Parts: sequence; structure tokens; C-alpha cells
Amino acid sequence: METPTARIMKENSFRAGVSYIKPYTSYFGVVSPLKGLELDGRVTTFSETTFAEQSSTKDKSIGMKYQFRTEGKYMPAIAIGIMDPHGTKIFSSQYFVASKQFYPFDFTLGFGNGRFGSEPILGPQTESFKVELLSDPKKWLEDSQFFGGIQFSPSDRFAILIEYSPVKFHEQTVDPVQPIFFTEPVPSKFNYGIRFKPVRWLEMDVSYQRGEQFGFSISTSFDIGNPLVPIYDRIYNENHFDRKDPFTVKLTRAIHYSGFSSVGVSLTGSDLWIEAQNERYFYNTRAIGVILEILSGSNLDAQL
Repeated sequence: METPTARIMKENSFRAGVSYIKPYTSYFGVVSPLKGLELDGRVTTFSETTFAEQSSTKDKSIGMKYQFRTEGKYMPAIAIGIMDPHGTKIFSSQYFVASKQFYPFDFTLGFGNGRFGSEPILGPQTESFKVELLSDPKKWLEDSQFFGGIQFSPSDRFAILIEYSPVKFHEQTVDPVQPIFFTEPVPSKFNYGIRFKPVRWLEMDVSYQRGEQFGFSISTSFDIGNPLVPIYDRIYNENHFDRKDPFTVKLTRAIHYSGFSSVGVSLTGSDLWIEAQNERYFYNTRAIGVILEILSGSNLDAQL
């Protein structure tokens, strides 16, 4: 909602969407060109205000997040992020954040300055590009505050979110909406949300933030270079299974019902090729093991 997590999109994927929480409307895009790295761009419009000496009510920002430690059995995923380091710096921040999943709960704890800190980072009247986390670590540490949240996901398509956001809206003097909407502290620093994922590529959020405003977000994601239409993803009915179906059809059916999608199976001579998208198992090695168990735990391998 307002605070980041240490989660990173998978490599070669892209997400685009729009979010609204008064007085902000944001149009955003995020791409992961390399493993563990996210680059994002955002255009934010503001309600009932204009920048000083400007006719535009829009602000453009860029950012990045790098996950330098992946999640293990006991250790959390840890990432570093840089938000809006250039220009007006309305949403500028540098932060460390850690996330750990204990299914179905996903916990996040972060520490950052600027937007999340005790005071805003000044805009173009100072340095046009500066990252206090690197240039002045002591200053960054003094200005930073904690943030965090919990996501409860009883299923792959539904989640409940609670987060603690330390943003001091009434002290964000570089924000053009501050004198209009945030003359006093917001009623609550806790935000609540519900996340729906009706299909694999679509995500919708409804939230109640700051103790006074409802918001929403909708986004779509896809893999760069992969077809939007699955290679082969036919769903087989248990009551209409034909024992005369070829081996590849039987194997595709078994893999699909084990929690995979976009399943493709090809048997060329003595070579068996299997392609499947893992959306269920936390570790890819476990996903591979499941497919091997399907082969060894049935009579399918006898047909090779």
C-alpha cells in the first residue's frame, strides 16, 4: 500500500497499473531485467493543487530495489531500495527492508529515511541527485524510522494486509498537497487492505488508509518474451478420462492437477521435454521434485 517489502518480481517480468488514494493518483510500471533487481517509474497527479510556478499537477519519479539476500529456511529476504532520488524528491527515500514467510503469513520490517523518516528530503534547491544512505550514513540513520506489515494469504488468489506506515504527512513540506490536505497528523498510521487475484496476471487491491481514506489499485503483470496465451493448459475432467489417451496427455493432466500451469509435454524419440509454470511451491527444487515424483510414483514412466 504505502510501504515496500523485500519481495522482488521474477526476472524478465513486467507490471503496470494505477492506484488511487486521495489526493494521489499514480500510474506506474515496474520491470525486473535481472534476477533480484526491480526498476520502477511512476507519474503521480495531485488533487486540487498545482506546483509553485508551474502549471502542471503531475510529478514524475523513478526508483529501484535490489534483493541482495534471498529468503532461506530461517533467514528472511533482505533488499535495499532507493525512491525518487532526483528532481522534486516528493516521495524520496532510501531504505532497508526484510521479509519472511511463515505460510500463510508474510512478515515485513523496514527502516528508511525521507518519506518514511522523521523529515523530508529537500528537493532541487539542494543537490539534484543524492543518496544519503551512501553519502552520509550517519545522517541517514538519524533521520530513518521503522515501518512494516503483515500479509495473510489463505489462498493464492486472496490476501489480507495490515501495515504500519510512519509517513508524517503534515511535515512533508515538499509535497504540494501538504498545506491543503495534511495540516494536522493523520488519524492513524495503520493501513488495512484486501488483495484479489482473480486470474494469474491481474491483481486488485482495496484499502482503508490513514484512518480516513479508502483507496484502490489495479495492476497487470506478464513475462517478457513469453506468450500471453499458455503453450498448453488443457484441464481434464476426472470423470471423462480416457485410458487410451497418449502418454503426453496423461502426464500433462497429472502435472496440472499437482498445482502447475502453462504445462507443455513433448516426447520426441527417447527424449521427454516438460515445461510448466510453478505457482504453488516455494522452492523451485521442490517443484522439480514433485514432477519427478509424478513420474516415479505412477505407471506413467513405464510407458517411456
